[in-house]
Amino acid sequence: MSSRSTPRPFGVCGEIKVDELTDFSRLSRWSFEKNSSPELRSPPFKFAGPLDCRLVLHSRGSNYSSLYLEVLYTNIVKKGSYLAFFSFTLENSDHSKSHSRDCISRFTAKKPSQGICKFARPFALTNPDFGFIFDNSVKIIVDLRVLSEAWSITGDNSSKKCSWTLENISLFTDMLSSYQLISPAFETGDCIFRIIVRRTKDDSGDYLGLFLDSTETDISNKDLYTTCWVMFKLCIVNQESASENVYFDFYGRFGGVNKFGDYTKMGQSKHLDWPKFIGSGFLVDDSAEFVLLIKVIEERFSQSLPFHSRTEYSDERLWEIKKFATFKDTLKKRKVLGLSVESMRFEVAKQAFRLVIYPRGNLFDPSSGYTSGDTITLSAKVLLLKETFLEGNAEVEKVGFPVDMDGESFYWELENFIYFCDSSDGISKVIRSPDFIFGRQKLRMGVLCALDGTIVAYLLRDLPVVENLGDGVPLEFECKLALAAPGSKKIVGVFYKAGDYAEMNPNFVDCVERGLGLRDWLESQGHQYIVTDDKEGPDCELEKHIPDLHVLITTPFHPAYVTAERIKRAKNLRLLLTAGSGTDHIDLNAAAAAGLTVAEVTGSNVVSVAEDEVMRILILVRNFSPGYHQVTRGEWNVAAIAYNAYDLEAKTLGTVGVGRTGGLLLQRLKPFNCNLLYHDRLKMDPELENETGAKFEEDLDAMLPKCDIIVINTPLTENTKGMFDKERIAKCKKGVLIVNNASGAIMDTQAVVDGCSSGQIGGYSGDVWYPQPAPKDHPWRYMPNHTMTTHISGATIDAQLRYAAGTKDMLDRYFKGEEFPPQNYIVKEGELASQYR
Repeated sequence: MSSRSTPRPFGVCGEIKVDELTDFSRLSRWSFEKNSSPELRSPPFKFAGPLDCRLVLHSRGSNYSSLYLEVLYTNIVKKGSYLAFFSFTLENSDHSKSHSRDCISRFTAKKPSQGICKFARPFALTNPDFGFIFDNSVKIIVDLRVLSEAWSITGDNSSKKCSWTLENISLFTDMLSSYQLISPAFETGDCIFRIIVRRTKDDSGDYLGLFLDSTETDISNKDLYTTCWVMFKLCIVNQESASENVYFDFYGRFGGVNKFGDYTKMGQSKHLDWPKFIGSGFLVDDSAEFVLLIKVIEERFSQSLPFHSRTEYSDERLWEIKKFATFKDTLKKRKVLGLSVESMRFEVAKQAFRLVIYPRGNLFDPSSGYTSGDTITLSAKVLLLKETFLEGNAEVEKVGFPVDMDGESFYWELENFIYFCDSSDGISKVIRSPDFIFGRQKLRMGVLCALDGTIVAYLLRDLPVVENLGDGVPLEFECKLALAAPGSKKIVGVFYKAGDYAEMNPNFVDCVERGLGLRDWLESQGHQYIVTDDKEGPDCELEKHIPDLHVLITTPFHPAYVTAERIKRAKNLRLLLTAGSGTDHIDLNAAAAAGLTVAEVTGSNVVSVAEDEVMRILILVRNFSPGYHQVTRGEWNVAAIAYNAYDLEAKTLGTVGVGRTGGLLLQRLKPFNCNLLYHDRLKMDPELENETGAKFEEDLDAMLPKCDIIVINTPLTENTKGMFDKERIAKCKKGVLIVNNASGAIMDTQAVVDGCSSGQIGGYSGDVWYPQPAPKDHPWRYMPNHTMTTHISGATIDAQLRYAAGTKDMLDRYFKGEEFPPQNYIVKEGELASQYR
């Protein structure tokens, strides 16, 4: 069990000498005796204005040491933003081996500390052999330059003027090719912006660049797409003649990241020739001024009510732009031509779309009728055709479609074709296939959905690919039309959300984003497949589908609790599938009474769970967890771990329940030379019993006092629920180690807490809780001597692929009216399996 230790106070270390070069630049030398403390702080020295700063050297274990410059904001000076360049040099007795790193950062009261992570290896600062210790001291030189600046901003949230004056720019000109100067941050619309000044040198010349940057926009809320469309002007002010100001106009959609196709930076890298900037009135008395004029459109972009019972391949969006006439007037005054405004990005079937409007002409004048109080609203309905196109007899034959070997076959499958036949808008729909070549002709198949409901399939010939064959050469073809068959089922799957982790491994299928990889297969057969992680409460997504779903797929790792009440309301429900093993979350008696079938992918993750149990046994026996947490706290105390660490050899281990998982566990424990015992309703297969050497214990209460380690491998039933209560735990050997990956409800929750607290249980480990997910105040999270985790033992990638394949197999059998493998049934058409009776 981990415990929090009281942080150690850290004081000032060593001495610092400062050479002030100007009011805003200084060279500081920090020297201190070699020290193994995890954090060292220099004496304070002047930063800028009324503020001091100090150096902080922080060591993270033996991996690396980080060096930071920390500005000491006080109760008197609580605000202020400062841009500073600092270069750290770790001196070596051999000057050529001195280590230097530099950085430019902006300091604020919220971010007072900036620096270099992984600046040096900690052992190099304590071992004289590396040369960084001489005269028994470590010496660090800091070259510090602080920008003197003036910043002003006027306007409201949709329109601003920002003026940024750099008053000592010469301190930074030698580094502008490597670093950029960044202004204080400001918010406009929903984004956070900064002005960036940078110098660019290439074969064509030397230039000063000016940019607008939005990378600090908050993207922590992954469910909220933060973006705004802006029109802005960047200007370098000529301080001798305003008519010589150099400016450029820009426009575009900005966001915090560019993975959505939005800009995070826009400007002109060659805004002004550097020699002209220095000598033509732009730089006066070491001072330069930059001005930004920025305007943001006020908008609301939302997903409207679904159309055609919205599917993966359809969507509907509304885009509302306020003060649109005012925006058009601004464009007219600035003489901006050819501008287009793009909406936020949205996806349909993994294809990206935007709405684009060109604010010109008279279409959106107040008299046109398309505006409402200076607001326009645009609507977009997107419906994508989900199609498969195959060329050649061999490819077409693979999908089971008959082919004529005397000719050539072309296969065009339209899976959501029915949605395109909607005639409510009074328009006949024509759908055309991709082009294909046959007989030197460019051809396409077509389908016409007429207003009277007639569907016509035809072949369209475009211009010939080569010379026309002439009227005397007939082109024969046969066009077959296949529509969706009746019997479509509604399947609902409940999984956890994986977020960004779903993209890290294509085989990570047990999540909402992948849905066990079943979507394409199910929808290709005309079935509806809905996945969600929202399963709790009367207004959850699952509740919306309970009345009309036919099949419910759940997992033990994010269980949807199928209660008697839910079963009663599920009028169409016929099949409950567990993707994996375990049905603790299903009211089996209610399912049986309703005549349902309940099945699992038996054996799909037994290897994963058995391996996990071996791991947990070793972690408890070797006292691993306290040792690990000791190291992470920066401590080193072998005695505190070794006094309670043992070998697994010669220990007595008993499994309560065997089954497939217990059998694999016993096989894996055989090489450890343990005394193996087991308790179950029936004895194991004699061959497995001889192989493992495990001895059968008919009386559970007689077995428990013999065991140093107990592993729970019995399923949850009415007989096993709460079987390890206070009285049964008291029958175990003092200090017993318990591993439970079977079911949290088999254990009396408070009895386990009391046992761990008193020492009756020497260690408890597992990945099953009751309920799941476990609430934050679940007492097992905070009891001593545990190594609990979330429910992960059976969720390895290998196991996911096995139970995804098993789930698909059972669905396929269900659609065909075939039997499942016998071992997969928990309830078969209303009859409980024997072990659950």
